Amino acid sequence: MRNPGLDVSANQWELNGGAAYTPDDHENCLASGSVRLLELTDTFNQCIASLPSATTFYFGFSFKAYTDGETGSCSLTYYADTTCTNRTANLEGSSTTAGPTTTTSWVSGSGQADKPSDAKSIEISCSTAWGRGYYDKFYLRTSVGSF
Repeated sequence: MRNPGLDVSANQWELNGGAAYTPDDHENCLASGSVRLLELTDTFNQCIASLPSATTFYFGFSFKAYTDGETGSCSLTYYADTTCTNRTANLEGSSTTAGPTTTTSWVSGSGQADKPSDAKSIEISCSTAWGRGYYDKFYLRTSVGSF
């Protein structure tokens, strides 16, 4: 995964709709930030084309609500190509939520997804499906753990 902590910018992430990089950081780092999603059409994602031979991937992120009580939502999807355009037929992946939370507290969300044998890439994507807010501090690994 590239730029999982959104250091300096949202470089390496594709921002869609009104998704925007902000200086609001999970650890209050001055040179880091988060991605803010406010509208239903706001999403952001990253395609990871170099997959190790692991059979299960674990992923997670941090979320802070734009208004109290909202929940963050991200998903992991496997693809049969290296450009994240041809979904695998035997497994969609997994989605997870973080929250609900407040405008002052960051919470973590995590999940796991078994890798299908034909998977060549993984896409991590987040949306306003459950709530509006700020996303930061992502991880993707082949063993159980957290940040």
